[in-house]
Amino acid sequence: MKKRYLPGVSLMLALSMLAACSPSGSGFSAPSSSVQHPSSPSQPSSEAVSSTSMADSNNYNPPGELPIVKENVTISVFAPASTDIARADSDMTKWMEEITNVHVEWETAAGDVFQEKLQLTLASGAYPDMIAAGTSRVDKMVEQQWGMQKLLIPLNQYYDTVSVGYKNAFEKIPGMRDYITSLDGNIYSMPNIDGALQIQFPNKMWVNTEWLKNVGLQAPTTTDEFYHMLKAFKEQDANGNGDANDEIPFSAVNSNQPLDIFLMNPFILCPEGRMWLDNGKLVFSVMEPAYQEGIRYLNKLYAEGLINPEMFTWDATTQVNTNENGSEPVLGAVLAQRPGNFCDLSGYPDNSHKWEQYYPIAPLQGVNGNEMITNYNAYSSTLQTGVAMITSTCKEPEAAFRMVDLLATEEMTIITTNGPKGQGWRDAVDGEIGLDGSPAKVTIESEQRPANWGGWDQLMGRVQTPEYLAGISYVQDPYSPALNPMQGRHVVLYRSSLDYQKVAQPLESVLPSLYYSNDVINEFSMLKTTITDYVNEMLVAFVTGSKNIDTDWDAYMSQLKTLGVERYMQIIQETYNESPFAK
Repeated sequence: MKKRYLPGVSLMLALSMLAACSPSGSGFSAPSSSVQHPSSPSQPSSEAVSSTSMADSNNYNPPGELPIVKENVTISVFAPASTDIARADSDMTKWMEEITNVHVEWETAAGDVFQEKLQLTLASGAYPDMIAAGTSRVDKMVEQQWGMQKLLIPLNQYYDTVSVGYKNAFEKIPGMRDYITSLDGNIYSMPNIDGALQIQFPNKMWVNTEWLKNVGLQAPTTTDEFYHMLKAFKEQDANGNGDANDEIPFSAVNSNQPLDIFLMNPFILCPEGRMWLDNGKLVFSVMEPAYQEGIRYLNKLYAEGLINPEMFTWDATTQVNTNENGSEPVLGAVLAQRPGNFCDLSGYPDNSHKWEQYYPIAPLQGVNGNEMITNYNAYSSTLQTGVAMITSTCKEPEAAFRMVDLLATEEMTIITTNGPKGQGWRDAVDGEIGLDGSPAKVTIESEQRPANWGGWDQLMGRVQTPEYLAGISYVQDPYSPALNPMQGRHVVLYRSSLDYQKVAQPLESVLPSLYYSNDVINEFSMLKTTITDYVNEMLVAFVTGSKNIDTDWDAYMSQLKTLGVERYMQIIQETYNESPFAK
């Protein structure tokens, strides 16, 4: 059966019009797409044509039609082993073959040894047709190196001529194509996309709102108010358990959330990596005078016993266990990505409900006339490169690309993640509301997902745009007894992220993860490791007082130069200047 993607149709309508395209009684449906494919695609380059010369073009249906090929073709895929069901045995695998006529031969390795086994496989010269790395993603530098060595084929022609799912994502996510384009102008992988707002704004300051009520304060909006809040948490019985000495005013797990992120932004913009762009010029916040003033503020908090002295050695498990141990929570403010970093949300319905006391405060106002601003993770977690790649020995590269591109449509993303329609999700009905407060488009029913459906999920091609995620229905009260807190947290994370989005650093100031040339990559990697480790070491030293901010700062700056910080910044600046972002 041939099925055309439906151009110009909304997601809700397209999902409702899915037509059966599989064996009788399976309950599976073939997806349709809301994206119009260009009617006059550009001609592929001669190099690109040669990469597909082995394929029988007469076997392909037009882009946007299913099955992808008229007669079955086979694609070999090297992938991490699935933890729930063998990939070849998954109903999703069987259904995909039915609707695409593409048969997958799987070669898998356990996730913890996947990268090692992949290297050995490639070294043997017996390449699979495709690599599907899933969450064991291949590093951008390695991906680019493999591409330039012609181990991987460029995918530009397929993005330009036959793409449906990724074409839609390019239109909705600014900078996506630039981010996945290597230095030689080629694209070598098919990414997963996670457009969740909380992924773009992960560095949140969670404050116990019950403690605020107990000490008679409002949520802080300035660094001074934040300091006085922590003082009140320390000096009063903020958790109301009769013990005025068990409160920890402020904590974090430093390995996950560096201390100089949220609380540094009022002094100087300090994204993850501590680098950003000012009109195209690289700024390393650590080297700026305002950063020293921010460190002075953090040292003040530590010296007065307001920062958990164990935060530099704790892991998330220790932090959660400490907060969950007694009848009342003992953490007042926590720098964390999500509430599961300091509370246990896993038991349903039998959990402590302590997480319900916490809510992220908005970014703090700038000091010394600085504007209110927060760091914006626009690329690195949202655009996950190195997920799916096609090797140079693949005889059917267009089939491989179009299979992953099909997975990248919104309709297939929800099917891959949740199961067939009616067996894991359904169309939303009147009164069901999405994360953004608008009428929802789909409702997830996880308990209905077939047990044998797994094995794909984040493996390749899943594209969750912000619009897609906002259209999933949620109970609007995140603390409802009827709602699993693992779902309720998404409502809290989304709503609180809106406060961060309002004052996000401009997109053009975000330094993306870049592709570096082979002649500098080894030097760059060594400098990055050395300098990052030293900056982290000195952050702890200055905050805890083992180094003096006034007398030891110049020596700190001098040592950074000795370690090569100027060359480090030069490599990044020059690489950025040659990247698509600067052009």
